[in-house]
Amino acid sequence: MKDKILKAARNLQNSAEWKNVFISPDETKEEQKRSFELRQELRKRRLTDKDLVIYKGQIMKKSERDAAFELSVEDQAKKEGAVLVPPE
Repeated sequence: MKDKILKAARNLQNSAEWKNVFISPDETKEEQKRSFELRQELRKRRLTDKDLVIYKGQIMKKSERDAAFELSVEDQAKKEGAVLVPPE
């Protein structure tokens, strides 16, 4: 059940009512501290660069995140033996 909720949480960003709600997995106290510090750093850096996000524990530009995400999707597909067909 927990995994289903975490996978579906991504869909919240598509809803106007829930787009500012984020759900993440349970964290240890140390992970909570690191996440909090990372979010503080992101807020500070967004004062001069609005195009930043946190992705896999790092602050990066949205375009870099998108490229990294595409690579991870391709890697996962290869592991599962799927063949990706580029859009026409």
